Amino acid sequence: MRRVIYNFLVNRHIGISQRYHSYHDNATGFKKVLSWGYLLWLNLAYYVLLCRFLGRAKEALIYEEKRLSVGKGESYYLKETFRDDVDSLVGKLSGYDIISFDIFDTLIFRPFSEPSDMFYLIGERLGFMDFKRLRIMAEARARELKYKEKGTYEVTLLEIWDILSAETGLDKEEGLQLEERLEVSVCYANPFLKRVYDRLVSMGKRLVIISDMYLKEGVLREILAKNGYNTMEKLYVSCEYGVNKAGGRLYDRVKQ
Repeated sequence: MRRVIYNFLVNRHIGISQRYHSYHDNATGFKKVLSWGYLLWLNLAYYVLLCRFLGRAKEALIYEEKRLSVGKGESYYLKETFRDDVDSLVGKLSGYDIISFDIFDTLIFRPFSEPSDMFYLIGERLGFMDFKRLRIMAEARARELKYKEKGTYEVTLLEIWDILSAETGLDKEEGLQLEERLEVSVCYANPFLKRVYDRLVSMGKRLVIISDMYLKEGVLREILAKNGYNTMEKLYVSCEYGVNKAGGRLYDRVKQ
């Protein structure tokens, strides 16, 4: 009976299991007692308060739950540090032989405060009013299934649309191509880092780009090329390698 209760409270949903173990494991004394209360609260929030996001693995939220304050991404802090001084940042980076950049909210901007706002546009064009919510749920589901099958949360856009199409009846190829086309059309270059990037190119620096993303390398290259980022030694995309920056393992692959 004890094992049945434990499995129900802890192991039924991977998100609850992760959150409980991150607090409970290696806890001693009063903190261990608190961890049991935390476990009960997680289950109460999930089943009674309907906080369903608690059931999803933390890594499954990398993209769709990311919330950006307008103008305050990685590039914001670079600009604050160097006060729009391209020369200062280039001087700092020039001491390195190889320099890596992220794509979204660094080299590239989207005209949205949240990445998932683009799903409104897709839903409008497909005539599917509830599309944003369903697209977010499909991505989370795809990540969880991928983890169970392959031990990684990294998924491709095709894998997301496999689930979305099955659950909504939307045409998979049409939807996937529409999402890719919109990504290419709405993205634009960060003017500050574009100047930095161009200066490093003119200095002959080796530049690589690393991104946690479900878009395939070819689509990302199209976005980058459209915005003038044509010179890079290598593009590393998490869905292509099955590991991500968030966990550090994609950086290990880059170093290898």
